[in-house]
Amino acid sequence: MSTNLTAYESADRAGTSVDTIYRAIRRGELGAIRFGPRTIRVPEDELAAYIARKTVPAAAAPADRDGAA
Repeated sequence: MSTNLTAYESADRAGTSVDTIYRAIRRGELGAIRFGPRTIRVPEDELAAYIARKTVPAAAAPADRDGAA
């Protein structure tokens, strides 16, 4: 069973802002549990999957200005 995180805890772990977490939830990109009109929790496994989808592999990173990778 995974732990449920607050939006602030989720943002901290993802290295992003709380606003980004809320936008991802609204867009359906990040699964969350709503306990009321102002209480949202993000399951750890949902956050891990979201981070994995949003992470760019190093090999796909753009090359430097001189063309070296």
